[in-house]
Amino acid sequence: MIQEHFRKDGFPDFKRGLAMTFNLAPLLQDQKDEAQAPPTVPVERYSFSNLSNTMNFLLEQSSLTLQATEYHTFDVFAEHLLRRLEFLHKTVGLSYIERIGVRYLDARDAARGRNSEPVLNPGSNGTLREAKRSD
Repeated sequence: MIQEHFRKDGFPDFKRGLAMTFNLAPLLQDQKDEAQAPPTVPVERYSFSNLSNTMNFLLEQSSLTLQATEYHTFDVFAEHLLRRLEFLHKTVGLSYIERIGVRYLDARDAARGRNSEPVLNPGSNGTLREAKRSD
C-alpha cells in the first residue's frame, strides 16, 4: 500500500535495502581502556525516488528522510515532506515524532561562473546524482 501510494504520487523508483546502524552509548558508559567497535544492527530501508532522481524518500522503522537536490524554496521542500508524513500517519498511525531535522547547503551557482567543485565534497552537490554517476 505504501509503495503503491509513492509510485502514484511521483516516486516510482523503489528500492529495498539494509542500512547498518550502531549505538555508541553502551561503549561510552563502559569506559574500557581498549578500543572496541560498536556492534552493528541491520535496519530495513525503503527508498522511493522520482524519475529524475532529484528527490528521494528513505523510510525506515523509526524515520522518514527526504533528500532533495532541486527545489527553489523551503515551502516546496516542506510541502513534499509534510504530505508524505501525513500519508504515513493516516496509514500506520504514528504515535509520536521524536526528532525533526533540516540541513541546508547554500550551493554556489555554477551558471553564474562560480564553480563549486573544488570547494565542496561531491555529495554536497546532490547525493542522489553522485550515487547515480558512480553506479
